[in-house]
Amino acid sequence: MQNAPVADDMALPDGEERLRQELEANLSSGAWPGGMRLPTERVLSEKFGIGRVRVRRVLDVFEREGRITRTVGRGTFVSRTDLSTPMSDADIKSVSPEDLMDVRLMIEPQMADLLVRRASEADLGHIRDLVALGRRSRSMAEFEELDHRFHMALTEAAKNTYLTGIIARIQAVRQSQAWSTVRRRGLTSDRQRTYQDQHEAIVAALEARDTDALRAALRRHLMDVRRNLGLG
Repeated sequence: MQNAPVADDMALPDGEERLRQELEANLSSGAWPGGMRLPTERVLSEKFGIGRVRVRRVLDVFEREGRITRTVGRGTFVSRTDLSTPMSDADIKSVSPEDLMDVRLMIEPQMADLLVRRASEADLGHIRDLVALGRRSRSMAEFEELDHRFHMALTEAAKNTYLTGIIARIQAVRQSQAWSTVRRRGLTSDRQRTYQDQHEAIVAALEARDTDALRAALRRHLMDVRRNLGLG
């Protein structure tokens, strides 16, 4: 007599979901303290039986929430602050465009000194690749995703876990559904081309290790974004 088939709702979750559950459990319980280095993508891939692309997809979610930070050449780490607590929908909706841009202008241009001192050639290569993809993007949605990845890659290249956690929360607001109308309002095809040019100017200043030029390029870009959101 054959065994009855297992019901779908009794099936074990696949590797991607099991990875997500393990990360959630360890981060929420405090079993993984701030600053702890996570297993490598290769180790996670082998442990959960999934490809690295799927591993990265899970890690991307936790990174956007500010609960982990990833730095090229160093690895993935648990965020060191209570910024690891995910932002609720209410938290996100309470952030006005003006408040968000004010904070970005206070923080991001000031990363210039850290970036010039700490960004490795591997970091630069990753950032260059993202900018090249931005130039070839075929839709605003694709460009927006690359824009997010570009700004996070810059932050990670500064190699400051606390700073990365702060910027990750800023990016979580920018990428939220609640902000979709705000994002669309500030991005047109002409502005997309301008932002792309500005991204390339930022990279050029970083490659030249010119702190003043990098700070100015970051501020110029953010001021443009601020104006295009109708904030003056």
